[in-house]
Amino acid sequence: MWSESAQIEPQSYEEAVNHPIYAKEWIMAIKEEYESLIKNGTWELVKLLLGKNLVTCKWVFKTKHDANGNIVRFKARLIARGFSQAYGIDYFETYAPVAKLTTYHVIFALTALEQWEIHGMDVITAYLLGLLDEEIYMVQPEGFVRTGMK
Repeated sequence: MWSESAQIEPQSYEEAVNHPIYAKEWIMAIKEEYESLIKNGTWELVKLLLGKNLVTCKWVFKTKHDANGNIVRFKARLIARGFSQAYGIDYFETYAPVAKLTTYHVIFALTALEQWEIHGMDVITAYLLGLLDEEIYMVQPEGFVRTGMK
């Protein structure tokens, strides 16, 4: 399963929790993400209603590095697999506000011209508080499946 040059970023939950070198770090990252989701009331555990679509989910793993290439953080994110959604049931439109590359160029040019300072930041739970108009039913995340409904 693993070669001597073990892959640092696992491709699945199983690979993460069984990683030969960084299992402990990945487990901590998974727990941190799960606790953020619970703390922010991202979902409630319910029974799937008849006729409703079930959206699958997946854990995604990334390492963050410093300027020298050293690992400084292990990040796990739980993502809904949008391709398993059904138009008219789980969503009616899609929209993602993103900045264009030219916007960044203008900001950096103004910064250089005006000699401003730029500060970077990492928002840990940026998308947890979005409000949806639709009801979405998602499979429970691997590693945190609970039984019993409210």
